[in-house]
Amino acid sequence: VLVIVVVSFTHAQNECNVYNQLETATRCGASGYALSYGLPNCLNFINKAQMFDSPGKDFIKCTRTCLVQFVQQELIAKKVNN
Repeated sequence: VLVIVVVSFTHAQNECNVYNQLETATRCGASGYALSYGLPNCLNFINKAQMFDSPGKDFIKCTRTCLVQFVQQELIAKKVNN
């Protein structure tokens, strides 16, 4: 079970990397959305998930996944349109 948790945690952290990719694409800097809001909150969703009950964990995972997928789609659209 511990291995599954570690793998899942690593996967979740990798999902948050999309905010670094967004920063590379938009270059808003340290005070921009990607680095000052998106990435820290994504990592907080992961780091603080254990504080929540099962429905809370489900909400956090769903929210993080949805936001990450949206950013990924926007990055793809930006590449296609440039």
